[in-house]
Amino acid sequence: MDFTPGELMRIHRTRKDMTQEALAEKIGSYQVRVSRLENEIEIPTSEEIEKIEDALEVNIWTQQRGGAMNGA
Repeated sequence: MDFTPGELMRIHRTRKDMTQEALAEKIGSYQVRVSRLENEIEIPTSEEIEKIEDALEVNIWTQQRGGAMNGA
């Protein structure tokens, strides 16, 4: 089963017992932004991608296209 980047973001965040608010704080953003990214209402910037992947210690967008960053 293939997951969307937003679904993967939510899966990895919850595996770390991290709330949307906690992730938002780690990446210098807001809870509502994290929610919109997880629900794919908005597309993350390349800077957000880097911060989210660092905070969750996983490649989400960079694995989607063979290493290419998606959503810049």
